[in-house]
Amino acid sequence: MELNTVAYILLGLMLAIYLILDGFDLGIGILHLFTRSRSTRDTFINIVGPYWDGNEVWLISFGGILFAAFPRAYAALLSTFYPEFLLLIFAIIVRNVAIELRNKHQSPIWQRTWDYCFGLGSLLTVFLLGVLAGNWLHGFPLDSAGLLTSEYQGPITTFTLLIGLVALTLTATHGAIFAAIKMRDTDLYLDQSLKNIALWLSFANFVLLAIIEIMLIASDGFRWFGDYYPFAPLIFAIIILVLLYTPMQIKGRNYLRAFVGSSVLIASLM
Repeated sequence: MELNTVAYILLGLMLAIYLILDGFDLGIGILHLFTRSRSTRDTFINIVGPYWDGNEVWLISFGGILFAAFPRAYAALLSTFYPEFLLLIFAIIVRNVAIELRNKHQSPIWQRTWDYCFGLGSLLTVFLLGVLAGNWLHGFPLDSAGLLTSEYQGPITTFTLLIGLVALTLTATHGAIFAAIKMRDTDLYLDQSLKNIALWLSFANFVLLAIIEIMLIASDGFRWFGDYYPFAPLIFAIIILVLLYTPMQIKGRNYLRAFVGSSVLIASLM
């Protein structure tokens, strides 16, 4: 196996681990944005508190490997999507600062302001990661110097928008399942609410992923699998099985199994 292949596998592994581990943090942040109850928001912050800063190490490792192993790809990505990466970094900073500052002052206005910053920062982080992933997956036209050609239509297209929405529903589902694991048998009302949210989000995942796969097959076939074309049916089978398995486990309140299913889905998509 060539060193380039090893590095590419490591990139996929780092990104999958990041989205699995920080995905539930970001998902809980998205749910936090639409939560009216102050006690529930406090609960969500307490769930995220011990994990959020450690999980982001995997994203830093991803960037380091990309820079070391594929410097031309690194340069092309950052120069092409410079505004999007700046906005992504800003969203991550705002989200992290909000977690740290939220409880520094007991004023309701102060806490609600940082609650919005935490939720919006989480939502924007996930959406931008999805849009960037959509552009990476679909491809964008570069010349020999690694600069965009005139054929480029912009970072936001129907396809990349759908990928961004999938990223939102996928991480929100992941976060709802993780919160349900933490809250099971301690708050029955919240447990039931998280169960219903996770089920609806799982359905949204299924619909959006089905639309995206149809678009990919119709436009590119399995070109994006390259030399690993034989693995395509296996990966599709795993994704479909997990999309069916996870809601069944959520419905039965087997949240740990559902979390494993959600994690396998994220890894399979990577």
